[in-house]
Amino acid sequence: MNISIRLLEKDQFIDQTFDFEYTTTSYMDVSISNWQITLTKKSYDQPIHKHFQSKLFESFLECPIAFGAYDEDNQLLGIVEGSIESWHHVFRISNILVNESSRHQGVGKRLLDHLEKEAIKTYKPRAFLLETQTCNMNAILFYNKMGYTWIGIDTLSYSNTDVANTEVRIEMGKKIPDEAMNS
Repeated sequence: MNISIRLLEKDQFIDQTFDFEYTTTSYMDVSISNWQITLTKKSYDQPIHKHFQSKLFESFLECPIAFGAYDEDNQLLGIVEGSIESWHHVFRISNILVNESSRHQGVGKRLLDHLEKEAIKTYKPRAFLLETQTCNMNAILFYNKMGYTWIGIDTLSYSNTDVANTEVRIEMGKKIPDEAMNS
């Protein structure tokens, strides 16, 4: 697939809503006991479909940048967005979405690689962070393949019943090697 990655201009995309959808058949079950957290992969009885919406360039982001992947017909295949968090000098990936018809074709990898390179060049962060949910196994596996590892959880991020709902916020991160920051 011939794709190009382009900067998304804030004034064109600030009010646009993007739909995030995925279907999952498994999740990471969270168990907490005596200061010990255990994540165990489990299967749902039947596939679960998740849908939510997000906007780019939200006001809580310190200095967001976003990129889009376009095909040869100028169709937007996916987006990625991130922002420096200067208080602890990390770059947070706030949104990544690949249209369902374009998944498993390298679009997400190209978007994330591009954003990471631009962030290193522009902000020189010490690490990358992102959030996903324990029920989004495809995202967890993708991020892990891209070098991100589990660094924390928030069992009250979305509701008071996140654990029971099998939708716990999971934080993943990736350290940036010193030689990458100095190049």
